[in-house]
Amino acid sequence: MVVIIGNEGNGISDEVKENSTLVTIPMNGYAESLNAAAAATIIMWEMMR
Repeated sequence: MVVIIGNEGNGISDEVKENSTLVTIPMNGYAESLNAAAAATIIMWEMMR
């Protein structure tokens, strides 16, 4: 399995999006986004669970 984390400004390429399963992190409260490193940490944590 490969995890590709895109930054908020540029994201990931359309080619990667078309050939991938996109995963989002649901968030409560007023935050609009997470730092890319924080998002990667959450995704990898959930993968190992």
